[in-house]
Parts: sequence; C-alpha cells; structure tokens
Amino acid sequence: MTCPRWLAWVWVLLFVDRPVGAVEPWHTVTIPSVGESRMLVLNPTIVELSLVTSMKKEGGPADWDFVGADGGLRLPPVDSMRLGANQREIAIKRVGFKRRVLYAPLGHWDLRIENHCYLELAEALVPGESLRLDDGTGALTLGGKIAFKATYAPDGFTPLLHVNQVGYAQGYAKVARAGAYLGSLGELDLAGFDDFYLRDAEKGAIVYRGKAKPVADSGFGSTVHPYRQVLHLDFTPVDAEGVYVVGIEGLGESYPFGIGDGYWACLARAYALGTMGHFHCYDAATGAVQWSKDLNEEYKIRMPIWGIAGSPL
Repeated sequence: MTCPRWLAWVWVLLFVDRPVGAVEPWHTVTIPSVGESRMLVLNPTIVELSLVTSMKKEGGPADWDFVGADGGLRLPPVDSMRLGANQREIAIKRVGFKRRVLYAPLGHWDLRIENHCYLELAEALVPGESLRLDDGTGALTLGGKIAFKATYAPDGFTPLLHVNQVGYAQGYAKVARAGAYLGSLGELDLAGFDDFYLRDAEKGAIVYRGKAKPVADSGFGSTVHPYRQVLHLDFTPVDAEGVYVVGIEGLGESYPFGIGDGYWACLARAYALGTMGHFHCYDAATGAVQWSKDLNEEYKIRMPIWGIAGSPL
C-alpha cells in the first residue's frame, strides 16, 4: 500500500508552511530556549503570557518564581497591570498561573521550565486589536526586558483544539476536542463556543459545520474531578481524502491533519528497547530494521548490572 497524497501535504503543512494562521516557534517541534516568551489570546476575555525559565541546581527559579515553599501563589496584584488594546486600557479581573518542566536531559544540566500566566480581562477583546501588557511592578516583564505584544486574530491558530495529527481513517469515527487547563484558574470555560467547522486546508473552503458537545470525562478518583469543560467536535460524516483544519468560531483553528486510507501502512513501526540500552526501530510489515541506537553509549547511562526495562515510548 502506498502513502496517500494527503500524508505528504501534512508534512509540508507542519514543517514548511502555515496556511492556517501565524504560528510562533513555540508551537513547532523545536524546544523553546530559556528566555523565550509570547502573548496569546485564548478567547476574548483570557490572555496567556508564557515564559521559559530555568533554575540552578540549588535554589528556586530565577524568574517568575510565583510559588512559595508552602505551595501558595504569590502573583502580582491585578491592580498593578493593565492590558492595552489599541487606544483603550482593559483592567485585569484575575490572574492565574501554572508551570511544568519542559526539558530536563539526563546527560547534562539544561533544565527548562514552561511558565504560563493567565489574565482574565474585565472587558472582551475585539478582533484585530493590537495588545500590549503594561506591568506596573515589572514582575511579569522582568523589569521591562520583555515586551508582551500580540494581535487578537480569532481565525488564527489556537492551542485549545486537539486533533489527531497522524490522521483519521475513512469510514471510521473522527472526533477532535477543545479545552484548556489554566492552572490556578481551573479549566477554561468554553460555554457559548459550540459552533465548529471543518476547512479544506488546500482549497480554503469550509466543507462541514457542526455543534460541539460538552463531554465530562469520568473515572477519576480525585475529590475535584478534572476535565469537566471539554468539548467534543464530531466530524465523522466527512470522508473525502484531503488535508483539513478544524476551527471554532471566535477561538481559532487547529493544526492541519489528514483524512484518508493507508496512513497506518506508512507510519507503522515497531520499537524494541533491550535491557542494555539497545534501541531498534523496525518496519512493522516487513521486520526490516529502520534505525538503531545504543542509548547506553550515546547518553552515557549509568547502567545497573541488571540492565533496564520499560516501554520506549
């Protein structure tokens, strides 16, 4: 079975061009460096500020150290900042925060921490407005070293939409999801954003419209149940081969993805990790070795005498 035409287009769209709106380097396969920052509008009243920081082996993060030793937040006060939107200033109602380890290699110290600060606005943004952050304390802009700026473009890329970038098979279910966790602010409320569409990424035409449905995940044993604000976007009726993006009116569009037959044959691989760090990739159909790596040698692993074991993925 040969690779379908749409698969080649997926690789072109992902790594060469972006016809679905401007996408910052933050959203590529390149790991952001320490100091990289961005401002991104998630919806008309939520703006996300992001900064990659680091820390020494001893002590806390060098910048945006907004979490105390007791786990409590110590965020800048809301009355110390404003969001400039063209000729007006918008007050901030609430500030939220989350962070996670973005990159931490074993062989050498290169810890990168992904930080996100969320601003809930007192007024809704208007499409096309140019935004800038006025930070009175300098805590977010590092004393003015960072200029957080953006343009509100609700038809551009949004990280809120989650699709299967490998592709969807013809004749089977096709579902995307929408949602986001805003750290201390909880889940993003997507009430009112239920109109979605499917657009042909090559021709630009909208080929399908539907209604997103809220689906609360179940099975969690925690007291506070997560994923209660997730939307399911079902476009199973679309079966024509091609490259598409899914979008929600007022929020933006997803990464491109393909619909077609045969993509599993192109991508099917089997992986094996030996106890001594020998990592092999096989063609699942023929068993031929595609590539091999000696992880023990490449990463200077402190290998125990009994070896290692586990899933390589």
